[in-house]
Amino acid sequence: MTEKGGICVQDIVKKAGLAQSTVSKYLSDLQDCGLLDSERHGKWTYYRRNETNLQALARLVATAL
Repeated sequence: MTEKGGICVQDIVKKAGLAQSTVSKYLSDLQDCGLLDSERHGKWTYYRRNETNLQALARLVATAL
């Protein structure tokens, strides 16, 4: 984990049991939507939740249902 929090892509790959390319694509899509933030340290990329945007999404879903 980084000082700001986050988890390395390789750790997600191990837990998910999916190919690294698949996990990276999903993470990239979530980042493009603003639901994840990333931080690069050398060859490692760490992802963490964007709590502000996740809460906004939850409010949007709650009002739509």
